Amino acid sequence: TLRFAKLDERARTRSGTCPFAGLPTTWGFPEQKDFRPPEDALSVSRVKQAGAVILGFNTKLENGVTPLAKHNSVRIETYEIIYELGDKVREMMADLLDPDIKEIKLGAAEVRATFPLAKGFVAGCLVTEGKVNRNAAARLRRGREVVHEGKVATLKRFKDDANEVRAGLECGIKLDDFNGYQVGDVIECYDTQKVRASL
Repeated sequence: TLRFAKLDERARTRSGTCPFAGLPTTWGFPEQKDFRPPEDALSVSRVKQAGAVILGFNTKLENGVTPLAKHNSVRIETYEIIYELGDKVREMMADLLDPDIKEIKLGAAEVRATFPLAKGFVAGCLVTEGKVNRNAAARLRRGREVVHEGKVATLKRFKDDANEVRAGLECGIKLDDFNGYQVGDVIECYDTQKVRASL
């Protein structure tokens, strides 16, 4: 049977059920049934109002349904394999979820000394792994405690500004307006990426 539904972000999958909001239905192999007036026009109209998509399984569209849907900006997708329909539903539901945030570690530097500036202090560091980038997101760890989170506002090699310093090299690092560096602190640099959520 050709069914339609708006995928509601509150919908949750449960064993044996298909998460179509407003349409109690179960996963299965429905009998083939073509669109028949007035059901075709009514279906397209209701789907347009809901801002949803028509998903069909093992069905054919009557003449006039496709242009009607196109005129109303309603998308119709039909499938012959039930598993492909299931994959599509899960994909559409995942699109309704907020993306997952994935953290990627860029590098780390150990504070070996602190130096006074005109305003505050800068940490004299040795990059111990990866790389440190200017303007990169960073956190300062003191043992297991995170003391500060911010960005690499200043990055220097000797007295020159640097955009990047790699492992094995010394540099000066200043995080935002933070000044409470201590010898032995570790500055971690990282990047974040949005990853599509999965069900």
